[in-house]
Amino acid sequence: VMYGEMPWNLDEAFAASREADVLIVVGSTLEVGPANQIVLKTGAKDIYIVDPNPPTSVLRPLSYSTRRTLHYIRKGAVEGVPEAIEKIKALPVAEA
Repeated sequence: VMYGEMPWNLDEAFAASREADVLIVVGSTLEVGPANQIVLKTGAKDIYIVDPNPPTSVLRPLSYSTRRTLHYIRKGAVEGVPEAIEKIKALPVAEA
């Protein structure tokens, strides 16, 4: 989503995020709403932030949670996304 644009299917994105086990954020400052609220309200246990300069202050409230783990990959998308995917593949599979 570009600055000033309203994301499409925002309700669906919030619903999917609440049900997610893992969330990946790529190249975002997370300072502009309402899309930034998806990350703050996610149900994901593992959140991967792929960005050379990740927005740590915005995510500070999540870092205090014992239910969530923030994984910072301080790289651009081309290098960081494949690394995030490999790390996600190595996560233990949740019991149904």
